[in-house]
Amino acid sequence: MAQITMYCKTTCPYCIKAEKLLRDKGVNDIEKIKIETNPEAKAEMISRSGGRTTVPQIFINGEHIGGCDDLIKLNAEGGLDAKLAAGSAGADVGSGASSEAKGEGSGSCSGGEGGCCGSCGGKGSEN
Repeated sequence: MAQITMYCKTTCPYCIKAEKLLRDKGVNDIEKIKIETNPEAKAEMISRSGGRTTVPQIFINGEHIGGCDDLIKLNAEGGLDAKLAAGSAGADVGSGASSEAKGEGSGSCSGGEGGCCGSCGGKGSEN
């Protein structure tokens, strides 16, 4: 099975929806990097995703897929199964820290493309 890395926030409905889709596809191991209280993880996410500040940001075998809407679109177009079946060739190891070490808490939303996580009430503000 493919190596999945997902930058997320604990209560983000888009993160939950993306994780559910992946689990429904048989993915049991998702490296969830929680960015709420970890500015280094958030900076890493922004860098790796080409400047995206919203969550989730999903990587399959090191390839940036995008956010929840991008994952759903990839699935609808029939491309998700092939990426998941590709195995761990070129697997994304992220920064090597466990999900727990990446931070957890109640962060705020950055808004923007790919869907707001909702924690800002849809305003897209940091605080």
